[in-house]
Formats: sequence, C-alpha cells, structure tokens
Amino acid sequence: MKILLTSLSGQLGGLELRLADELRLLNSAGYKSTLALNQFPGLADWFEELRTENLDVKIWDVPPFLEEWKHRHLNFLKARLLQSHWLKKQQADLVHVAFAWTETGRSRLWLAHKNNIPSVISVHNAFTPWSPPSKWHEKRTKEAFSSVKGLYGVSKSALDRFVSIYEKFLPENIYTKVIHNFVDVNRFQPSSLLRQETRNQLDIPQDAPVIGSVGRLDEQKNPHYLLDCFLEIRKKIPECYFVFVGQGKLENEIRQRVKNEKLTSFIRFVGFQKHIENIIPAFDLHMLLSLREGFGIATVEAMSCGLPVIGTKVPGTSDILEISSAGILVPLDDPQFVSNAAISILSSTDKQKTMSKAARQEAMERFSKGIWEKEITRFYDGVCEKL
Repeated sequence: MKILLTSLSGQLGGLELRLADELRLLNSAGYKSTLALNQFPGLADWFEELRTENLDVKIWDVPPFLEEWKHRHLNFLKARLLQSHWLKKQQADLVHVAFAWTETGRSRLWLAHKNNIPSVISVHNAFTPWSPPSKWHEKRTKEAFSSVKGLYGVSKSALDRFVSIYEKFLPENIYTKVIHNFVDVNRFQPSSLLRQETRNQLDIPQDAPVIGSVGRLDEQKNPHYLLDCFLEIRKKIPECYFVFVGQGKLENEIRQRVKNEKLTSFIRFVGFQKHIENIIPAFDLHMLLSLREGFGIATVEAMSCGLPVIGTKVPGTSDILEISSAGILVPLDDPQFVSNAAISILSSTDKQKTMSKAARQEAMERFSKGIWEKEITRFYDGVCEKL
C-alpha cells in the first residue's frame, strides 16, 4: 500500500511537521509513503534533512484552482494537463490531503479523484463557514469529495466544524475519527538547567516572572491581544518579562508597539525556533490567546514542560483545557480577565506547583506520542480494510 501525504502549505509549521511524523510512522508500520508539498521558503533545507532519514519527499506544486478565484480556469487547465499526470506517475494507492484551512486542499483532493485514487482527509483547524462561490466550484467540490474514504480531526471541535461545512459533499458511511496531536514527552519536559541557560541567553533575570507564547505572529494567533494583556499584567507585576516565539506578517507591527510602549527591555522576540523544547522551560506561564485553533499543540508542549497554561475559550484550545487542572480558559475580549488569571498564577508559588504537576501528568496521560501512534495506525488500517 503506497500512501501520498500532501497539503497546500505556505510555510514550515506545525502541520508540516506533523505530516513528517505521520510519514515516519506509516513507514515503520509497513506502508510505503511519500510526502509531497508545494514550494515555500525553507522547504528545500527541511526536505534535505528529511532525506537524511531516508524519507521520500517531493515537490508537488498544484495550481490552486479551487482555492483561488482569479485564475481558476487557467489553473484548472494546468492542473489537469500537468499535475494530474505527475500524480498518476506516483502510483499511489491512497492520497492523504491535510486541510490547514477551509479551502486549502480541495484542488489536490480533486486530482486524486480524477486519477481514481481513494483519499483521506485530516483537519488541522476549526474552520470558518464556507459555501461554493459558483456552480463551477460546487460541481468540482462534489467530485473532489466523492472519493474520500476517511476523515480525522485533531480535535472534536475541528472535526465537527469541518463536517458542518462540507456535510453535503461527504460520502455516506465515511470513516471518521478524532486523533489529537501528540507531544513528545521525552523531548518536552521540565528542566531547571534549560531554564537557567535559556534565561541567560535571553538576558532575563533568573528570578523574574516570565510569560511565553509559542505561535505565529499573525492574525489567528492574536499577538496584539497578548500585548494588551501583558500591559495589564505589568500594572501589578512590573518586573514581568514576555517572550514571543514565532514569526509572521504582524511581527513589525508588534515590534513597533513594543517600542512605542517602551517595553523593549521586557519583551523578547526569538523568531521561529526549531528546538522550542529548549525555550519553553524558561517560562513560568504559557499563554495562547488565539482567535481559533484546530488543537493548539503549543499549549500541550508547554504542559509537557510542566507549565501552567492560559488559553482563549475557542475550539481546539477548549478541547484541551475544559477538563484540565493545568490551565485557565479566558475570553477573547477581556484583557483585565486575562491579567487577573495570569497574576493569580504568577503570584502564588503553591498554585504554580500544583498546576505544573497536573500539566506534566495530563500531557503524558492524554497526549503522548504512543497514544497518537496507535490511533493513526488504527485509522489507516480501518480505511484500508474498506478499500
């Protein structure tokens, strides 16, 4: 059984890293697998790293005829003439299309259908509503989904949202499953040594309260709201520091705000970090105040490092924290509420210790790699039994 994993990607992030993890797992489980992505900055270097592991990775630039409106007819023609032929040469028995957002993936899904290859879908975000903008789109979307045999979401919220959007296109009796993203609890763990070393590197006092946030600096991750909340927190804890881990189109705006608020001495920007397991242990608290999440892997990675966590009450993050003793869910529009929640944690050593212990335990019991591996294997075995 040969499986082709693919997605419409714009940058190297959590989705792409998870597809690589799935590629490794499928190979170890006896499936012959390939990861095929469109080109984006940094892809070539990453692919070279994956090839050193003897992983099969390829460039597949599919013109986005079902994702972009302006050149849809020209892109459709290019895809049919060129990319359909490329896909046929791969001799795949199953195509896995990962949807990072509402529309991203449908062109690839259609090409799989066109080549009579069954497909599965993974859903990695809680999508906003969508409806076909034209009969042309509706027809091809219906065709694209007609060959889908399985569907999994990284959270119940993500899966439910996807089904509600595409319900009329999904085949009956499709195999569905919720498979949470995992955290490598051996890689992400508490470390007093890393805490000390990283704070030294970032020029942060060892005894200062430190809040961190791992996430892209873009609209979805809501960095302006993070900064609003930090300003409120500093009214009570003026010695507090904040660390942004990530990069994105809003970075210049956030940096300018930090400069305008005269907070340069208390805020660190460390960009995209390949080894964020070395950074997170330096924090006392992790905050992810996204507008929406499919799952919120950064929250779980922080929990695995023994950190109390705060997250907005949105799909994905709520799936993690609603039954958790390690974190607090907060509203999207109340910096004072968030500030009070953060201060209640940072100002109480006993509360920090209790939440820290719960965080590490929950990460191991609910989100370990071993659990994810079993669920992914069961999913593919279940789909393949019906082919």
